[in-house]
Amino acid sequence: MECIFRVCILIFLSLAVCEIGEARVFQTPNQVLDLIAPKGATLEKKSIFLSDTQKSTIEKKIKAKIDSKLIAAVKIMHDKKLYATAYIDTHVVRKETETLLVVIKPDHTIARVEILSFNEPQDYLASGIWLKQFSDMRIESAHTKNAGVQGILGATLTSNAIIQSVQKVVAISELNL
Repeated sequence: MECIFRVCILIFLSLAVCEIGEARVFQTPNQVLDLIAPKGATLEKKSIFLSDTQKSTIEKKIKAKIDSKLIAAVKIMHDKKLYATAYIDTHVVRKETETLLVVIKPDHTIARVEILSFNEPQDYLASGIWLKQFSDMRIESAHTKNAGVQGILGATLTSNAIIQSVQKVVAISELNL
């Protein structure tokens, strides 16, 4: 299990280090987690393997296919209690990939959505202000069409990919794995 998690992190880091064309790595998961986690928090890295049934349930819920049954997550613990869970999701936007870190709080709200890397042209990149639409969103709201989030003019595929990624992470978090 630990070996597989290391392989996933290695694959992610190797993708993040490579700059292909206009690819940009904005921050590492650890940099974002340092911003989110309170002082003294511990991080528990976790690999989640979805069963065929779980994968199918999530796909029906988000009305889209999931490329991988392997999910990378980090539980942020503070004072021996769950503070939040961060999920790393890599997906295709148009032709290239984007990697997000989606943080879900124990009260079932989305704490934060951050872009870790974006390999499409920078003209299609979602801004930090746009991403803040997800902050403090109840996970029930994430399941509605477009999650109640305004689109990005000229970057519809980017906004749709991010919304779908957040919906996928929310569906995974609801399984309490």
